[in-house]
Amino acid sequence: MKIVEHRALAVHELGGIEHRTIAGLAQGLETLDVWKQCLKPGAATPPHHHHCEEVVVVLAGAGAIEIDGTEQAFAAGASLVIP
Repeated sequence: MKIVEHRALAVHELGGIEHRTIAGLAQGLETLDVWKQCLKPGAATPPHHHHCEEVVVVLAGAGAIEIDGTEQAFAAGASLVIP
C-alpha cells in the first residue's frame, strides 16, 4: 500500500491541461492509471482513443464530449463512462 500526497506529484503542462499521475507504474500498478487533470477555459484534449475503458469524474466546470460523431454536454457532478 502507498499513500500518495497529491501536492508532491510532478505537474505536466499539456496545451492548457495541468496533468498529474496520481497512481500508475511509479506507484507499483501494472494495469491501472489514475490521473488528475485541470483544463484551462477553452482547453480540450485532442481526439484520441484507448484500448481500454475510461472513466472521467468531473469535479468542476462543464464541457462536451464527442464519441463516434455524437456530442454530449456534461458538467460538475457527472462521470463520463467511456467503453
